[in-house]
Amino acid sequence: MIEQFIHYIKYEKRYSDHTLAAYRTDLVQFYSYYTTQYDLDTWKQVASFHLRSWIFELVDQGLSKRSINRKLCSIRSFFDFLCRENLVEMNPAAEIQSIKTGRSLPEVIPMETMQRFFENSPEIDEWTDWRDFILIGLLYETGMRRGELAELRWSDLNLGEGWVTVTGKGNKQRKIPLRPPFVGHILQYQRVMRESRTDDFQDDDQHVFLTDRGQPVYPKWIYNRVRYLLRPYTNNEKLSPHTLRHSIATHLLMNGADIQIIREFLGHSSLAATEIYTHNSIEKLKRTYEKALPDLDHIHSLF
Repeated sequence: MIEQFIHYIKYEKRYSDHTLAAYRTDLVQFYSYYTTQYDLDTWKQVASFHLRSWIFELVDQGLSKRSINRKLCSIRSFFDFLCRENLVEMNPAAEIQSIKTGRSLPEVIPMETMQRFFENSPEIDEWTDWRDFILIGLLYETGMRRGELAELRWSDLNLGEGWVTVTGKGNKQRKIPLRPPFVGHILQYQRVMRESRTDDFQDDDQHVFLTDRGQPVYPKWIYNRVRYLLRPYTNNEKLSPHTLRHSIATHLLMNGADIQIIREFLGHSSLAATEIYTHNSIEKLKRTYEKALPDLDHIHSLF
C-alpha cells in the first residue's frame, strides 16, 4: 500500500523526489513500529492510540517537534489516500493535532556578503567555474528551490526577453525576471558549455546544470555545492540553497518590495507562508534601533 500511495503522490500530486523519499521513510518507520510493538497485521487495525504511542516514542528519542509534525502529516495523508480508495474506513490521524512549535525566523545571508561573493569570485575559465557562478546566482536572484533548479532546462530560459519559467510544487509554473547583467553571464555560461561539451550539448533539451561528469545535478549535489562555494564568505550556521531563498526574499522586502509580489516570486500558495519575512525585517529593525538610539540603561538608577 505504501508504494501505491507513493505512486499516487508522484504522478497525481507531482511531489518532488525529496518529498517522496521523506514520505516513504515516515511510513516505513511507522509500519515497523506498529507491527513490532502491537503485533498488528494490516493498516486497517491501526487506531489513534497507536499513533499517539508512536509520537510519544519519537519525543522520547529527542526528535524535534517540526520533524514529528512532518511525520504525522505523512501518516495523515497516507490514511486519507486509503480512505479514498476504500481500503480503510477511517483516518486514525484525523483527530490528532500537530504539536505546537515556536515560530523560528529564517536565517539569511547579508546583502553585503552576497555582493562580496559575486565581486570576489575567482577567474572563470572552465565551464564548471561558470556553472558554479550561475548556480549561486540563479538560486539567489530567483529564489527558486533546489529541486526546481535541478529540473531546470535551457528551454525554460528566455534570455532574449530576460525571464525564466520555474516549475514548482504541484507542477505550477511561475515566471521570474532576470536582470540584464545576469542574462549576459548566463549567455557566457551557455557559450562556454557548448564549446566544452560539443559531443552532447543541445540547448533546449539539456539540463542547465550538470555535474563535473556531465550528469544532471540532483538536490543533494546542489546542497553540498552551495555550502562549499559560500562557506569562505560567511559563518552562517545554516547554509543551504534554502538559505539563499530566504535571503533574497528578505532583501527584497527590506528594499520595499510588496509582500504579495514576493509571494508570487517564491511560488507560495498562500500569503501566510510569506509573512515570516516581515517578522525577520522587524527583528532587524529592532536591532538597528538598539544600535542607533541612545543608551537608556543608566536612567534606571534615577528611579
